Amino acid sequence: MQLKTFIISLVVASLLFISFGMRAGAEGIHNDRVFSKLDEAFRVQLSLSDEVRSWEDIEGMLDPYFTKSFISRFMDENIIKFDGGYAVPGSDFACCYIPYFSYNDKTKVIQDENSEKLYVQENFEKVENGPVSAASHFETITLNKENGSWKIDDISYNTKEIAGEFNIQPGSALTNTEKIEEPDKNENFYFIDFLVSPRKTMIGFGLSAAALQAEMVKSFHLNSEEMWTGGPSFLF
Repeated sequence: MQLKTFIISLVVASLLFISFGMRAGAEGIHNDRVFSKLDEAFRVQLSLSDEVRSWEDIEGMLDPYFTKSFISRFMDENIIKFDGGYAVPGSDFACCYIPYFSYNDKTKVIQDENSEKLYVQENFEKVENGPVSAASHFETITLNKENGSWKIDDISYNTKEIAGEFNIQPGSALTNTEKIEEPDKNENFYFIDFLVSPRKTMIGFGLSAAALQAEMVKSFHLNSEEMWTGGPSFLF
C-alpha cells in the first residue's frame, strides 16, 4: 500500500515538473530567443557584402530566417551581379535590412492572436544633431510561420505603435502561442487523464499538487485494474 502511494506521488511530481517547470523556463527565455534570431538574421545580411556567391547560396543563407516572399524582395532590391557571382554592395541606406534594435525593454514582442503573426517593434527617438536628422518613429518587423518556423516576412521603418491593437505577450509568444482551453467541470477523476494532460486535469479539478496526489491514490483503490491502459502490469 505504502509502496504504491509512493510510486504515485513520484509520478505526480515528475509530471508536474515537466508540465509546469519546463513551460515556465521556456517562457522566461522567449524574448532572448526572438532577439537572437533577429540578430543572427542581421549578421547574415551583413555577410552578403563580404564576398561574391552564387544566387542559390545566398538564398540558402537567408532561408532559415526569412520567408520566401521576403527573400525575393530583398534580393531584387539589393543583390548585384559581379564577376563570378552575386553580392550586396555596401550602403548606409539599403532596403529590407533588420533595424538597429536595442534588444532590451524598449524592444517589444507583440502577438496578433487572430492572424498568428509576431511583431517586434521599437520606438526610435527624434534625432536632430548629426549629419542625418529623423523624427520620432516606430520600426517594426513582422514574423510569419513558414513550414513550422517563425520567419521574417516584412520590415517597416516608419510605422505607428501597434501595442494597443494586439495582445502583448513578452514571455510566451513563440514557445506557447496556443491557449489552454478551460475544460468542462470534471466529476470523475481518472489517472490516465492526468498522464495525457497534467495541467488541464489540475485546472479542471481546481486541485493543488497535494490534493491531486490524494485523488490519484483514491482513484487507484476505487477503480479496477482494467482502467489502466497497459493492463495489470502498467505501473505495478
